[in-house]
Amino acid sequence: MASWALISGERGEGKTSLALRLVARLREAGLRVDGFVQRALEDAEGTRTGYDLVRLGTGETVPLARRGAPPADDRPVACHYIFDPAAFGRARAWLRDGAARAPVLLLDEIGRLEAAGGGHAGAVHLALALPDPTVVILSVRAELLFPAVYRFLGEQPVEPVAALEAPATPAAEEEFVRRVVRAVGAGGGRDGGRRPPGAGGVDWREVCARMREASARQTERLADPGFALPEDAWQPRAARFARRARAEPGPDAVVEWLRPRLRPADTVLDVGAGTGRYARHLADLAARVVAVEPSPAMRAELERVLVEERRSNVVVAPEAWPAAAARRADVVFCAHVVYSIADLPPFLEALDAAAERLCVVVCGLQPPNAVLAPVWEAVHGEPRLPLPGALEIFNLLHQLGLPAGLEILPREDDRFRYESRDDALRALRQRLHLLPRPETDARIRRAIDALFAHHPDGSCSIRPVPRDVVLWWTPGFRRPA
Repeated sequence: MASWALISGERGEGKTSLALRLVARLREAGLRVDGFVQRALEDAEGTRTGYDLVRLGTGETVPLARRGAPPADDRPVACHYIFDPAAFGRARAWLRDGAARAPVLLLDEIGRLEAAGGGHAGAVHLALALPDPTVVILSVRAELLFPAVYRFLGEQPVEPVAALEAPATPAAEEEFVRRVVRAVGAGGGRDGGRRPPGAGGVDWREVCARMREASARQTERLADPGFALPEDAWQPRAARFARRARAEPGPDAVVEWLRPRLRPADTVLDVGAGTGRYARHLADLAARVVAVEPSPAMRAELERVLVEERRSNVVVAPEAWPAAAARRADVVFCAHVVYSIADLPPFLEALDAAAERLCVVVCGLQPPNAVLAPVWEAVHGEPRLPLPGALEIFNLLHQLGLPAGLEILPREDDRFRYESRDDALRALRQRLHLLPRPETDARIRRAIDALFAHHPDGSCSIRPVPRDVVLWWTPGFRRPA
C-alpha cells in the first residue's frame, strides 16, 4: 500500500496554491510528481463560474464543474456546481498512467463528494492501493478531514508521512518536502525517487538544463545595454521564415522521412508549427493536421499560407506546449523547438502522452547557436556556449524511458541561408543581441564575408550546412526510467 501525506486548510486559504508550490519543490528535489489539481474559473467580473481539472504530469486539462441550476440528469452537484462524471474517469486514467512514471501523486480538493463515496473516491482508492514507495498527497478541506480520512484509510489510519496546513511558512513547506523525499527513498527501488542517470552514468536532464542556463547567462552578459526582444520574440523572424518556406522547391528530407510512416487517415499534431514549413506538407500526407503555435506573428504567417494554398485540413491552435487543452493524435511531430525549452522532460513527456502511434522530434545535430558559433566568436570575442542538440536530447529521451531511434538526414537543410548580406546582418544582429551601431555592424559584415558562402543570386549561407536529425519512438513501448 502507498504511503500518504496530507495538505489541509479552510476554504479560501490557498490549498491548491500551496500544493503547486510543494510540487515545484519536490521536482527541484529530483522527484517526479503526477496527479491533478483543480483550477478555478472566473468571469470578467471575478465571479467564480467553475473548475477545470489539470494533470500535473502533462498539463492536460478537462472541464470538471460549472455553476448552474440542478440538472435533470444524475450528474453530481455540490455547492451549486454541476460536475462532469467524465472528468472523474479521466482523473483515474491519469493516475494509472502516472503511477508507472512518478513516485509521488497529488490528488487536489478531496471534499464533500469524495467523503460521501462519489467524485474522486475511485481515484483515491486507486492511488492508495499502489505499492510502496509511492507517496499519495491528499489535499482535503479541514472541515471534511475526518470523514474523508476515515472513508479511505479506516478509523485507525496509519500516520501520514508528512502533513501541512494552509497557509504554511516556507520552513514548514521545506520540512514537508524533506519528509516526502525521505519516505520515497525509504521505500527503496527508485534511488530516493530521483531519475536514475542515463548513458555514461550522466544525468542528461541536468546536462540539458545546465547548457541552456549557461547559454542564457552568456547572452545576457554580452547583449548590448538596451537590447530587448519584443514580447513575441519570433516577430522579427516570422516574415523571413515564411518567405523561405514559400521559396522551397519541394518537400525536404524530413518530409521524405515521414512520407512512408504517415497514413492517409492520420491526424498529425505539429507542435511548434511556426509559419507552416512542415504543416503544409503534412497536410498532403494526412487527413488532418493540428498546428500548435504560441507566437502570434508565426501564426499570422501560417494562416496566410493556409489561405493562399487553400488548405482546409489544417487547424491552427494558438497554444504553448504542453497544451492547456487535452491533445491526442496518431502522430506527434515537433521540429526545431526543443533547444531552449526551460524544462525539457515535461515537454518531451507531453509529446509522448499525446501520441497514439508515433512521436517524432527533429533537431539539429548542432543547435542553432552552435551552427552560428563562428559568427558569435568573431563578433563577441569568445566561444559560444551551445544549447542542447540532437545527441543530448537523444540521451535525455532514453533517460526518460523513451527508447528513441536516431537518424541523421542528408545535407539539404539550408536553414541559415539569407536573401542578401543586409538580410543576414539584420538577422544576425538579433541572434547576437546587438543594437544597430556602425562598429558592431562592421564586425558582423566582416564575419559574413569570411564565414558565409555567397551565391550568384545575392543570397548567402553559413558553411558547412547544418545536419538535421530525426529522433522517433513508439508511444507505449516505454522502458522503466
